[in-house]
Amino acid sequence: MKTKLFTLLIASAFISFTACQKDSEPIDQDSVNLADDDAVTNVVFDDIFSTVDNASQMMEDVLGKGDAKGGEYVMTDSCPTVRVSSTSPEVWPKTITIDYGTGCTGFNGSTRAGKIIITVSARRNV
Repeated sequence: MKTKLFTLLIASAFISFTACQKDSEPIDQDSVNLADDDAVTNVVFDDIFSTVDNASQMMEDVLGKGDAKGGEYVMTDSCPTVRVSSTSPEVWPKTITIDYGTGCTGFNGSTRAGKIIITVSARRNV
């Protein structure tokens, strides 16, 4: 037992003294800019995926509220306008269009313009 403990202690000391080396060179501006761009890109994509998830959830919420013909559902009381191609639970795929028009503030406070068009092949909560 003492031999294993001693060996582990020696190995830990060896690793701790050789594993870390101080890098005396400063980080160049290109690396900083690249890291900043990567962070901004992640935030933008997370925001867009959150918007798409919200619209998909709206579609799930209105599936049972459509007319017998499975008409189109449009939520226009907010910006963006969210349009679901059919509210019939039997009609698939469905197209969800998130329309920001010429520019408006979306669900998460970001200002956008244009459309996000999503095709959903089946319900996500089966």
